[in-house]
Amino acid sequence: MSVDAVAELRAWVAVVAAGVVREPAAISVEPAGRLGRSTLVLRLHVAPDDTAYIIGRGGSLISSLRTLVAAAGARLGLRRVTLELPVEIKRR
Repeated sequence: MSVDAVAELRAWVAVVAAGVVREPAAISVEPAGRLGRSTLVLRLHVAPDDTAYIIGRGGSLISSLRTLVAAAGARLGLRRVTLELPVEIKRR
């Protein structure tokens, strides 16, 4: 997989996520690593208050986004692309 393809996939995830959250400027998508030659791990960071918007009800939105990322990765020649969403728990 080329560097351009990874950049394209990262940009696409950022655009899709920006349509869901309230603070699109806080979005960042970074490659978290590779597991072998055919697996790519992407990490999506959003503002702490936007985490619930990305997860969706019952996790439906993040699940759908992961499915779309996996399909896009397959078109780019990867067997597996995973999307992580680090969650910061706010204690009151």
